[in-house]
Amino acid sequence: MAELTGAHVKAVRDSWDVICKDVRGNGVQLFLRYFGAFPEYLVLFKDLRGMSLEELKTSKHMRIHGSRVLHALTSMVDALDELDVAAGIMSKTIDTHFDFNVQNIKKYEDLFSVMPDFMKAQAGDKFTPLAQEGWTLVL
Repeated sequence: MAELTGAHVKAVRDSWDVICKDVRGNGVQLFLRYFGAFPEYLVLFKDLRGMSLEELKTSKHMRIHGSRVLHALTSMVDALDELDVAAGIMSKTIDTHFDFNVQNIKKYEDLFSVMPDFMKAQAGDKFTPLAQEGWTLVL
């Protein structure tokens, strides 16, 4: 596997800056993609269970959770100069989900599997091939 370079980090940050301009809206978009691809995970979210994708678009709880996830990812992106710190942030985020029965790494891998399409749609031309390679390495 390639190594994360300074150029990758810059490209990742440049693409993420676009996402951060609308944290609530983009958090919803990320989870709409996630639940669209993996509808079975919706049952893990007490406040979202039973909602259709259409209902999720306007759900306050969806905006809250999506915002929290994007803020956690922002912390990780901000720490990419110190990969041990970035990894620690991700590890801590995963640890907090144990209480919600999200203990299987596959659920995170599945979330990360929708990231390329999400980033292409939301970050547009800032999601360059270098940014995509960087995100692949980061995730």
